[in-house]
Amino acid sequence: MEVDFVAELKTENLLLRKIALADAQDMFEYSSMPKVTDFLKWAPHTDVRQAAVFIEKTLLQYETQENWLWGIVSRQDAKLIGVVRMFNIDFEEQRGELSWILNPHYSGKGFATEAVRAILAYLFDKLCFERVQAKCISTNTASERLMQRCGMTYEGSFRRGTKVKGAFCDLKYYSILREEFYIQKEE
Repeated sequence: MEVDFVAELKTENLLLRKIALADAQDMFEYSSMPKVTDFLKWAPHTDVRQAAVFIEKTLLQYETQENWLWGIVSRQDAKLIGVVRMFNIDFEEQRGELSWILNPHYSGKGFATEAVRAILAYLFDKLCFERVQAKCISTNTASERLMQRCGMTYEGSFRRGTKVKGAFCDLKYYSILREEFYIQKEE
């Protein structure tokens, strides 16, 4: 099943949309911060061109539907403040996996939660997904709290499940099912 990538989702504070080359400077602002990449396999960007190359690759992935990436744009200042990526998409099994990055200057304001909830609504309402999962390094408490705020259930840990910057790390897995999302939505 082929589905067109959603162009835009709007929330109270955010616009979720495809990223563009014009976003390279905003992306570089947060991707160059060591704090942002602490729990990621890649090192902080040292040049805006690295963000532009990432965006160029992402633009190709929109066409192949290998990954979907929404830019998180603050509606207040029209600035790209992060991204949410959908990957491991399986339309036959009606599932996929989410990950995210947010500019630390915008942390603690509920923007990541607002973005992830909007994308979950799109996946469950429009695409009839049955399951969405996410994972984080076991020491990444901010991402774990985000998964919990979005109604995801802890499923277990994958001990030494990944290597980040030369060190093995445990991964925590969370998921949410369609019916759980609707029950949470009614509350």
